[in-house]
Amino acid sequence: MKFYEFGKENHKTLMLLHGNASTWKMSFGKCIPYLTEKYHVIAVGLDGFDPTEATEYISGEDEAEKIAVYVQKNHGGELFAIYGASLGCLPAIFVSTGGKIKVKNLILDGAENVSFGMFNPIMTKVVAKIEGKLVKRVVSGDAKILLKMMGMKEYSPEMLSEMIYTGASDKTLENATIAGSTFYNKGIKGLVPQTGINIACWYGAKEKNMKKAIKELKGIFPAIEVKAFEGYGHGEILQHPEQLRNEIDRFVKE
Repeated sequence: MKFYEFGKENHKTLMLLHGNASTWKMSFGKCIPYLTEKYHVIAVGLDGFDPTEATEYISGEDEAEKIAVYVQKNHGGELFAIYGASLGCLPAIFVSTGGKIKVKNLILDGAENVSFGMFNPIMTKVVAKIEGKLVKRVVSGDAKILLKMMGMKEYSPEMLSEMIYTGASDKTLENATIAGSTFYNKGIKGLVPQTGINIACWYGAKEKNMKKAIKELKGIFPAIEVKAFEGYGHGEILQHPEQLRNEIDRFVKE
């Protein structure tokens, strides 16, 4: 795991956690110039998804523990805000409920419920293999199925190659899929939010797996603000950096 910091002259820290089959730069590269107008941005290169190091993604809990240690050491144990995209929602939730650091604002974007219930042990491995093949096929431009799963409009092969990281290992993709699909089965139970934390659940209106996720999230975050972005698919607001910055500015509280 690596941490990339921008806009250090700003007081308010904003941590960005990217999603599966992506990197910090692919997800947030367009957004960081807008966000650093006001925030001290900390973009996290999650294990297994940073081309500059040889690591494997293990779990959301494992990522959260490393983030907590870093924030304790370098930022006084406190973050003004965390923005988690897709898979990044897992460590974001665990960090904000772990009790080791203070988080004032938490934004969960695309925290889909992709659980298969009692069939999770089998289905997660099957789905991980399918996703791995689809990710690799992005290079050839054959990614219509992947786009449909994400509820996104069709992009050119060139644009997809800038959005989807094909360098993750099969093990990392499998572990990431398992982490995401088992979270709503057992990971969410017993989590306790910090007192006074300001929480939002954002998603693209075209996403297919948010209804159950919202219900579960409200179980531990009763005051969560829920907002759907019309016309968007999974994580698609990241392609609109000015809108993302404006939405973050609107939501966060001191």
